[in-house]
Amino acid sequence: MLYVFLVDTGTMMTFDMNLALENVAVLKDVIHRATRVPPEKQVLLISGGEALDPDLRVCQYSAGTDTNPIFLFSKSTIEGQDPPSPSIDFGSDSDLKEQVEGTLNMPASYNTVVARSQLAQQFHEHSRDQTRICQQLVHDQHLQQQGWAAVVANLEDIVSAFKNRFENFEQNFNEFLKGRQEKVEILENFEEDLKLLSRIPVLPALLGKAKEKVVEEKADEDAESGAEEKSEEKEREYDDMSLLEWISAKDAQNDVTEIAQLSFRGLQQMNDTILTQLAAEVAAVCREVDRPQMKEIKGLEERLFGLEQLMHEANKLVLEQSNFAQALLQNQNRAGKVNDPSIFPDLCTSHRKNLMHMLKNHQRVQDIKRRCIKAKEELSENLHHRLKWIMYIEKKLYELDNKLSMYHESLRRLTGLLQVVDQIHRAPRVYVSAITEVARRNYFSQAFVEWATALSAESLEVWEREVGTRRKFLQQFSSHFLASLFPGLDDLPPDFATQPPDKFDDNLPKWEAYSMKERKRANGSAVSVLEMHKKTPKKSVPFYVFLIECVCYYCFSVSRGYVSGARRPHICVCWLFKFWWYVGFPSGRCIPLEDGGSSPVAVQTTCKRV
Repeated sequence: MLYVFLVDTGTMMTFDMNLALENVAVLKDVIHRATRVPPEKQVLLISGGEALDPDLRVCQYSAGTDTNPIFLFSKSTIEGQDPPSPSIDFGSDSDLKEQVEGTLNMPASYNTVVARSQLAQQFHEHSRDQTRICQQLVHDQHLQQQGWAAVVANLEDIVSAFKNRFENFEQNFNEFLKGRQEKVEILENFEEDLKLLSRIPVLPALLGKAKEKVVEEKADEDAESGAEEKSEEKEREYDDMSLLEWISAKDAQNDVTEIAQLSFRGLQQMNDTILTQLAAEVAAVCREVDRPQMKEIKGLEERLFGLEQLMHEANKLVLEQSNFAQALLQNQNRAGKVNDPSIFPDLCTSHRKNLMHMLKNHQRVQDIKRRCIKAKEELSENLHHRLKWIMYIEKKLYELDNKLSMYHESLRRLTGLLQVVDQIHRAPRVYVSAITEVARRNYFSQAFVEWATALSAESLEVWEREVGTRRKFLQQFSSHFLASLFPGLDDLPPDFATQPPDKFDDNLPKWEAYSMKERKRANGSAVSVLEMHKKTPKKSVPFYVFLIECVCYYCFSVSRGYVSGARRPHICVCWLFKFWWYVGFPSGRCIPLEDGGSSPVAVQTTCKRV
């Protein structure tokens, strides 16, 4: 059998053991049919406070026996104003006192002996039944105590998990508050960032296939809307794209200005006041939870111990009643066999004393039963008020958890928006540094491949010459008898660095192709970058400043027509390497060249100055 104990009323229910193979949701439906408690109003716990998951099987939990049942709590009963009536099996509460008085007035005869013997058997059976009921009442109270301990453990688990979530939120919120002022300053100057981005052109070499794709998409949109503009105009419009336009095209559904406004409103709402208020509410609930007088039922252990002592006394009374009943039955049997009327007066006098003693024991057993019933009623009422307190605490925790989840989600969204704003704010500097890095890599990869190819050719030539010389010597020497005196002459040198390296950095943008329109706009981009350079904090390293100046010089030179054709991509790198050769690398040391200069590569090369 599968045992489920309803803690509210102290009722033990049994179900088919096959339910252990079903999901907990199925068990709740069966309980609903048996108790009329809706599944959503049922709370199923096991010892230790673990709540049963409706999607898991019942057999996955080590519970469901008569000594370790599944504890059931009815929210409907707990939410009621009046405590529920405890489940009590009163049994047959017949008063045998009148029957005892009737047999005492009977004359001394065999019939009197038989009547008194039958009455003694009733005393024994009644005391046995009443004691069994008392044992069930005490057992129910022990299970109610275990159920209450499971509720308290479950509450502590819920509070602990909530505290962990709040501490995580508090840590994230404090990290957010540390950078809040910086984000506010960025948003206050966001219009200047957008103006700067609108004046920085996107180099055509960076667009690549994306240019063709966007042009086709714009052509399709215009065809659907009935526009008759030519594809050349679309492509020319794409050539004039600024960095701000490119950013907007990447996410057409979200406007950067709207993102900035949402971020600014979010920063105004998410301040330290929210965290202070939420922390105060959490602290108040935690203080309410940490109430030992509510978690611990004072005197319950002593009461249960006292009930166990009463049960021990009741068992002794049942044994004594059984002995009296057996004695009277034996006297009846002997009197029937002897059939001597002279023994009846003495026998009836002895039976009179036994019946009076059994009546006293009977009344004591009834008193023990009343005490057990009253104890269960008081415990059930006490648990009702404490379970209402548990529901109040869990409701407060649920409301706070919802509020915490709302703030956490708002903080997550705001953090995402601020990351976008921060990336837009850093876009000019990142854009300039990326252009410089691409130019540096293009030059380095070409120079490195040329140097490594020449080195491999020279190494191959040296290796082949040495191998040929050794083999020629061995052809003459290996057959001579003196060869045994010179071991190791058949070794050959390894073919180290005899193969040219593969080309790399082929996917980097190339600066060879620049349109006339870019030349016209280059001067404006140089001014924009110079403005950005002026706004760069003084803590920036000189190397970064020089990178910006290189790009500015390049844009300015192209716009004025000072640089032509093939030399155009290398002018920025020339100035950059010139700076490196005279002042050294930003990190590490420089390697001297053959002509007295220094190279930024980590190996000695034969490259010449640009």
